[in-house]
Amino acid sequence: MRQKWLIFSALLMMSIFPVYRNVEYGLALTQYGRQKAFWEGNIEFYNPWQYRVLCPLICEGLYIVYTNSVDKILPIAPFFPDDNPEVLRYYVVFVLFRVFLHLAIFALCWLWYRHFVQNGALIFLGFALLTLSMGNAVRDSDFSFNTYVDVILYLCAGLVAIRRYSPWWILGISFVGALNRETALLIPFLYALANYFVFYPRTFGQLPGKNGASLRLIMMPSFFALLVFIFTAWAIRAFWGYRPVDWQIPLLDVIRFNLTGQRGFKTFFEIFGSLTILPWFVIWGLRGAHPLLKCWFWGLVPLWFAVHLGYTAAWESRLFLVPLVLILLPLTLRLVEQSVQPVKTLISN
Repeated sequence: MRQKWLIFSALLMMSIFPVYRNVEYGLALTQYGRQKAFWEGNIEFYNPWQYRVLCPLICEGLYIVYTNSVDKILPIAPFFPDDNPEVLRYYVVFVLFRVFLHLAIFALCWLWYRHFVQNGALIFLGFALLTLSMGNAVRDSDFSFNTYVDVILYLCAGLVAIRRYSPWWILGISFVGALNRETALLIPFLYALANYFVFYPRTFGQLPGKNGASLRLIMMPSFFALLVFIFTAWAIRAFWGYRPVDWQIPLLDVIRFNLTGQRGFKTFFEIFGSLTILPWFVIWGLRGAHPLLKCWFWGLVPLWFAVHLGYTAAWESRLFLVPLVLILLPLTLRLVEQSVQPVKTLISN
């Protein structure tokens, strides 16, 4: 029981720390204004922020429940008499929601990483690295709920793939992803890569799956998941009204903006603050990596970096949490575990 309480308290602190960093050094205190602007239909950077509907809907529902339940019993306003009670209630909801997302990420990471790393203590140490990475990824960032939900969806997709759950789960994940953030478009693509190259490698046009499954049958869930994503994304834009992207800058200009001059230094060190030396570990040990991690590394990481360096302000390093959590960190932990095992064998002999 003492050990369980120690683990729980450590997880709780690791879940709270990035929230503190986001409030203290990021733009978390802009979240209330952006929540209100979303419902008014005039949010800053209308395309794409107005179309990321999932988290504003969840936060609004949580606010209604909290206001009519917990706050009736223990109101927050008396503790901060000089502040707007409505704003205070929203920020209670925002903080609790982010802490919950962190706890969910840790739980899913445990399930995901156990497929590649046997040492539970090493995985837990990896959580400490992840906590610091999330705590550093706060430059120009509000609470960024959709980023952390994106991480959760990719982890869920990874578990569906490696545990060979029903492939139709990918449709549900893609639907939720379309409500959350456009980067979830790559989830059906990754699932198709896993099936094609890892679980059902192609042999003369046939795949040795159950009942002699064909390539068409194996790829069908990914195809339908892509259709679900596209239709849902279109429906959201039809509901709110489509507008072109708010800042249309040529691709080469955005890359130059991210990688040259003073902003280039900022981009490098903000990304380094989140990823640290994990990419070096991966380059060093990628050859011996688990086939799924290796496949998804080549299928996701170069494309992810190229897109975000070419279309966003890449110094907002939270944008790189998906490849960090899904691929880079488990690859690093696996490499560390493998490098320690020969030493242990040598000592025991």
